[in-house]
Amino acid sequence: MQIVSLCNAVRLRQLGSAAVLQDMQSIVGPLSYVVQVLAVEPIPPIAGLLRHNLQRHGLSGSVYVIPRACGSQPGSATFTYYRQPHMPGNSTADPAEKAALQAPLMAAHLFDDTEVFTCPVTTVECLLREHRVVHVELLKIDVEGCEVSVLRGVGERCWRRIRQVVVEVHDVAARVRDVVLLLTGQGYVVQSQQAWPSCNVMVYATRPSACGDA
Repeated sequence: MQIVSLCNAVRLRQLGSAAVLQDMQSIVGPLSYVVQVLAVEPIPPIAGLLRHNLQRHGLSGSVYVIPRACGSQPGSATFTYYRQPHMPGNSTADPAEKAALQAPLMAAHLFDDTEVFTCPVTTVECLLREHRVVHVELLKIDVEGCEVSVLRGVGERCWRRIRQVVVEVHDVAARVRDVVLLLTGQGYVVQSQQAWPSCNVMVYATRPSACGDA
């Protein structure tokens, strides 16, 4: 079995078509070249660009664009989309938090050119049921402040289907601690790493059996 090392303890096996990667907020990158990807992207301009890139590179058959957000329960949510070319693919449901965290690292005018979208929200549990997914090799979450909400939407019955999780967490209000406790409570081995120089922390979670794969 060939193992592709991604980062820290997280590893991605080259498997058959049953393996699914679920990517919260995605523009085409290396993960789009492995087996099957459910790419969740609620912002219409970003989702449109993603579809264009997938078609251009012949990946439309293996990456499915989900034009919704994920949260703790179905509904709708308002997102601020940053249209500046220096912030490609950037959006958030909490623009005040994003500005507070990133303003020391980015010029103020980059936060001025915005557009607001109200987008449908689903849950990870609903997506897995809708797409009849029985195994998720990697769940990648990059949702600009909504990390805990997305994780709470996985559902108790679905956690055992997910082998590995990578989450970018905004390091505010003990959120990193909450994410780590939630994942360890589901039986994962968890590591974290500061994403210097930002105020974000990368959290890597693997099932104990995944740590020893070779």
